[in-house]
Amino acid sequence: MSATLTDDKDYAYNCAIAAEMVDERGSPIVLHFSIPAEYLIDKKQVGGNQTIMGYSTTFRVENPRQLPEHFLHNLAITVEDAIRDFAAGEVEFYRVPHEFLTYLDLL
Repeated sequence: MSATLTDDKDYAYNCAIAAEMVDERGSPIVLHFSIPAEYLIDKKQVGGNQTIMGYSTTFRVENPRQLPEHFLHNLAITVEDAIRDFAAGEVEFYRVPHEFLTYLDLL
């Protein structure tokens, strides 16, 4: 699993396909959320393209141990590295509550 929170559907599909190709397990999916604007923060460019915007939510993960191991694996970091980088302020993790999920696309 990998995650990029974006409003660019094509970019999301490409990320899902690329993550599945690297992992070689399962099928790529794209989760679609309807997130109220007040929960979106840190809008910034992602993907090396000035037109693609990524977002973070106000739902910050307070401990990297809460993250699924396969999520960190797909980011090519260990739990220990995530904890160290998180404590040093070099990385932050955010989540999206399940109640914002509207549907998913199996690609």
